Amino acid sequence: MKFILLIVCACCLVKFVSAQQDSLPQKDKFYYGLGVGIGGGSESGSYFDVHLYLQRKTSYIALKSSAISAAKIYSDEPAPGVGEAALILGKSYTFNQYANLQFGAGPAYTERIYRGAFLYNTCNSFFCIFGHDVYEIVKQRTVGLSAEARFNFMVSRRWAFTLGLNANFNQAKSFGGACIGLRYGKLRYRVPKT
Repeated sequence: MKFILLIVCACCLVKFVSAQQDSLPQKDKFYYGLGVGIGGGSESGSYFDVHLYLQRKTSYIALKSSAISAAKIYSDEPAPGVGEAALILGKSYTFNQYANLQFGAGPAYTERIYRGAFLYNTCNSFFCIFGHDVYEIVKQRTVGLSAEARFNFMVSRRWAFTLGLNANFNQAKSFGGACIGLRYGKLRYRVPKT
């Protein structure tokens, strides 16, 4: 029920913002960019995302990959984490030549990794300094709904600083993240100086 309600809300949001107009003139046919971000999430560990998008007028399509993972350096215990690969459809609005907002949602392939059952201990003697437990790695895969909101501060027509909020709703493990990052590409039209 929550999933259907979320889809209906996302469709209403896209329909509502489709009537809005962009305040920045767009002389070129397409704009594109590649962004990376790092931050925190709803799970323990760090949140990372990579975002590749193509924009025409105020609509955009994006390929996004994001993950939350805890780093385990010297351990056979699996690092718990959750990640996604998503196709995002959304709207983009530029309010002046510097501020840009993007809202989007779309389907996502989600994978959750967590610790399973105990398998064995690596210590073979009574006194063992470096022995540790080994656990099975459990991977749970599902399809979910990914949603994002991004604020881009365009430093130039090629570079932007980004603040992003991302969420993934699925049956395995829903998660969210907030990140800061950089974006590079053909982000906006060169505004002539007046």
